[in-house]
Amino acid sequence: MQAQVTTATIYGTVIDPSGAAIAGATVTVTSEQTGTVVHATSGASGEVSVPPLPVGRYTIRVEAQGFKSEDRTGVELVAGQNMSLTFSLVLGSTTDTVAVTAEAPMLTTTTAQQESEVSSLQVRELPLVRRDWTNLLTLTPGMALASSAGGSAGVSLNGLPPASMHLTLDGGDSEADEEAPGLSMYGNFNFIKSVSVEAIDEVNVAKGIAGADIANTMSGNVNIITKSGSNSIHGSLFENFQSSDTNARNQFLTSKALVVFNQFGGSLGGPVIKNKVFFFFAYEGYRQVAFAPVSGNVPTAEFKAVAIAAQPSYKAILSEFPLPTSPYAPGAVTGVYSAAGRGGADDDHTDFRMDYHLSDSNLITGRYSQGFPFKLTPSAQVVDYQTQTGKTEEGTISWLHLRSNWSSETRFTFDQPNLVRVNNEYNLGVPDISGNLGFGTAESGSLFYKGGDTATLEHNFVRRIGRHNLKFGGAGSAPGHGSRKPGTARHAVRKRSGLFGRSHEPRGDRLGSDQRIGPDAPVRGIYPGRF
Repeated sequence: MQAQVTTATIYGTVIDPSGAAIAGATVTVTSEQTGTVVHATSGASGEVSVPPLPVGRYTIRVEAQGFKSEDRTGVELVAGQNMSLTFSLVLGSTTDTVAVTAEAPMLTTTTAQQESEVSSLQVRELPLVRRDWTNLLTLTPGMALASSAGGSAGVSLNGLPPASMHLTLDGGDSEADEEAPGLSMYGNFNFIKSVSVEAIDEVNVAKGIAGADIANTMSGNVNIITKSGSNSIHGSLFENFQSSDTNARNQFLTSKALVVFNQFGGSLGGPVIKNKVFFFFAYEGYRQVAFAPVSGNVPTAEFKAVAIAAQPSYKAILSEFPLPTSPYAPGAVTGVYSAAGRGGADDDHTDFRMDYHLSDSNLITGRYSQGFPFKLTPSAQVVDYQTQTGKTEEGTISWLHLRSNWSSETRFTFDQPNLVRVNNEYNLGVPDISGNLGFGTAESGSLFYKGGDTATLEHNFVRRIGRHNLKFGGAGSAPGHGSRKPGTARHAVRKRSGLFGRSHEPRGDRLGSDQRIGPDAPVRGIYPGRF
């Protein structure tokens, strides 16, 4: 089972001033954002259970014959929450109303699961480096950011390894690295992870003794809930600009290196049909140009002259190396080259969500997210710069059906991350250099492809029997493009044949068949003119 909770449940007890139970009280829950209404009735013991509700802010009205009505406003529900409330009605006419401002309960008494939440207020107002929402996770007790396999960004929950966590978006799988759980793509080269911070409503963390509806994880689950539209139009615009003009000079360089980072975007949400159909759209992009210090051992002019005189074909590969910038001993084979290399990065990420309230009992939600992260890393071997080109696609469609004593939720999710990493020497058609020369290209001239996709169908069912709620559910996953099993990625590394030493044979035995991005797809951009 892999189902993840995206709704919240209200458990209540209705009593009179003496503490006796009130049976037959009517409980009406109204969304303050979309206007949808859900009804429930208290049983003989005064207890009432409201069917699972979408996250948001609600008003709860409780009415009973011979008592004043009670309105509790501003009740915030978060994903996975089981809220326990007590309604103490006052004797009087039902036309009289007692207004109560809701406060969050200090202690969760309905489950042993450790639950934490990063609220929409924290997401919106707290400063974040490069607008990276993963920094908010450190606000949660027992959590620490840590590197996962392949250098991906990960998180440790309660001291357990990052590979044991699971990331979901609106309850569906959102792993950007199909081989190892993490928060980013392989190599952690994408600033925007899964979703733009502009589209995040809240982040929920479940750990410890998790319920059966939190699965496919050992340490815990991080679940992101995206924003939805409401009856009022709301939006935002932002820009984050950083320049080397305000930075200090690197102590190893003689001049200030150029750095320009521009991050921009916005969001818009509102009604298509009031109280019925709502939309939300967010876009975030960034452009970065940065000169990074690069250094390494390179062949000296004397060695180049001797090697090329002995074998003229060596000129093609040796001409790729610059000359040393530091002094070296006479007759030395290598010297140290240090300089400022020019690199860059960019991304264009979009999130779109629609909510359709067919009725007060039926809600259909659909969301689609797409990103195109790219990064260029300079090298001391100038022509052998590295590019990382990614594409992420993921979406979810769900149907929530509510009844007075039962509810069900069906959800379909697909997740497809793809990455191509190329060292430019691979495109030049020249051989590698290896051996005991003190310089070489053993890690250059390679092409690496990694990708995969996961499709998941889930269903949850909740049945109320007396004072108890019984929950059932399950999920099934299907791999795509010939993956060996759900979550297994396709990967390959290719190397050119060697020079001055042994040959480098191809490593890896599987190449992706995705035609949109793959090992044979053209690399995005050309280094000299891209930035």
